[in-house]
Amino acid sequence: MKSTLLFSLAMVFLTILTIPASAGSMPDYHCGEQASRCEKACDEMAEQSKNANAYQRCLDRCQEQSQQCEERQAKTTACAEVFMDCIKQAAGDDQALEGCREGYRQCKDK
Repeated sequence: MKSTLLFSLAMVFLTILTIPASAGSMPDYHCGEQASRCEKACDEMAEQSKNANAYQRCLDRCQEQSQQCEERQAKTTACAEVFMDCIKQAAGDDQALEGCREGYRQCKDK
C-alpha cells in the first residue's frame, strides 16, 4: 500500500514535468494544462488511497509547481521578447546576432 502511494506520487510529479513547446515565436510551458493534469493525478491517487492528508499535500505540490511554472513562463517570455527585438535590430550583422543569442542564453540562466 505504501509503495503504491509513493509510486502514485512519483507519477504525479513526472506528469507535470514537460518540455516547453513553441506557440508561434514565444515559448509556452503550458502551465495551466500541467496544473490540471497534476490535480487530476491527485484526484486519481485519492480515490485509490483514501488518505486526505496525502491528497492535500499532493494538491499543495501542484499549486507550488504551477506557481514555479508561471514564474518560469514569465521570465522566458520576457527573455524571448528582448531577443526578438535584438535580432530585428541586428538584421544581417552576424556578430550582433551572436550577441543576441548570447544575451538570450544569459537572460534565461538568471
